[in-house]
Amino acid sequence: MWPDYASSACVCKRSLAVHCCGDDCTISPRKMNDGEGGFVCPLSNIVVRGCDAVAVPIFNADGACVNHWSKHRRVGPRRTVRRTPSCRYKPSTCEAVMMSVLCGDVKGRVRDVQTQRAQRSVEKTMKRKRRDSPNECNSFHELRRVVRAARQRISPPCRPDDVRVHVREIAKDVCAYMRTHSDAMTASAEVAACTWLTLLSTGLTCGAIQVVPRDPVVAANMIPPPTVSMVPKVQCRAVSVAVRRFKRSVFTPDGGAIHSRVFAIGAAAAPRKAGAVEP
Repeated sequence: MWPDYASSACVCKRSLAVHCCGDDCTISPRKMNDGEGGFVCPLSNIVVRGCDAVAVPIFNADGACVNHWSKHRRVGPRRTVRRTPSCRYKPSTCEAVMMSVLCGDVKGRVRDVQTQRAQRSVEKTMKRKRRDSPNECNSFHELRRVVRAARQRISPPCRPDDVRVHVREIAKDVCAYMRTHSDAMTASAEVAACTWLTLLSTGLTCGAIQVVPRDPVVAANMIPPPTVSMVPKVQCRAVSVAVRRFKRSVFTPDGGAIHSRVFAIGAAAAPRKAGAVEP
């Protein structure tokens, strides 16, 4: 037999008789031997129809799976759990992450790492100076200058009581903004908090429009951007992706700012500027 799978037919090599399978097949099909569950023509071995039973899970009214093999369709709704921005971005969660970054455990670990790097930098600098100019490196003023330069690279300490009230207000404003504009940021709560701290520490402007204001308290106590990965469940790349997504949501394709998406600290809304684009 010469099978032609495209047309579901076969030709006899000896008599050149044509046999059509499928709906026109007059031979009783047999079940496949490889365990697939379908039926084939015994003459041409071409599949003529599928199996009688298919693996379809059945769910009850509560969404629980009953079985996985039946001829019936799925009944009842499938239980799904979807997180909404209102339950994911809570002011308490954002406030806890922001306090940890500005003056908490994360800030302490960053200062420890920076202190160790400053000590190694001082040792390396003094060894180089002792090798290059041994007569000038033994003075106390030279050592003091090197130590002062290395100490400037260490983040200043912060008292939690001084910034707690301010951070609590920022967390409320940030969560209210993300509930209103849910498409502006879809990251986790930890990544979103670090993203907003990054934006508030530098500010974001578009011409005369201030999209995100620069907060002096956040800017004075923010850790360096490369050390954001020390926050649990946060990576630097995730923060960069969240920043780019926020910029795509607040800027138009031609580079203008959408005024309705401007972020403002406090209850008062940001004033309207000339050239603002409405969505």
